[in-house]
Amino acid sequence: AASRARWRSRVGRNVVEALRFGIVPRYAVEALSVGLELERRVFAADLARTRESGAVRVVSAPYGSGKSHALDVIQMMALSEDFLVARVDLDAFECQANHPRNVYRGLMKSLKVPGAPPDERGLPHLMDRAVASPAVLGAFTRKRTGDWHDFLGPALLNWQGLAGDREAREHLLAWISGEDVELSDLRERSAVRTARGALYSLGSYTTLSS
Repeated sequence: AASRARWRSRVGRNVVEALRFGIVPRYAVEALSVGLELERRVFAADLARTRESGAVRVVSAPYGSGKSHALDVIQMMALSEDFLVARVDLDAFECQANHPRNVYRGLMKSLKVPGAPPDERGLPHLMDRAVASPAVLGAFTRKRTGDWHDFLGPALLNWQGLAGDREAREHLLAWISGEDVELSDLRERSAVRTARGALYSLGSYTTLSS
């Protein structure tokens, strides 16, 4: 009871501090969102179309109009409908649009999975769910039937084979996330050591000259 009271007090202070700067904390979006009936209907329609064929929505407004909050609302709605959610902010320094690996790395870091604790990385939870599903696992790892993916196949088989080896799994997560890892070290730690199941390097490709 005492620890929960301290947690509530800390959360309360964080909320007040965030609101002082005009920011709505992401873990309090539902409680602190007022109105937005029209926006919610539009976002709900977008999510419905996404299930069928995909959808794109451009949110354009002056600075301070609540664009970031709108993205938080979309994220909350998407997670509640069992979508995976990832967000990345493009800039001219750390995440340039012409460096796909940096964009991919940002998406993997921000990945959220429905039902997973909001303060934890989503990717490990997604990998756990994937290897726990025979249908998903088989869709990427059946070599004889041709259902094999050169990156996802080895990633899923190794995640499954490295159960209990937390350090090796962290190396594997870094590789999946596009982080800089020593590939030779990762291969030594891997559970699947066949030519077909090799872990390939994720090259740092660019689409435009830097």
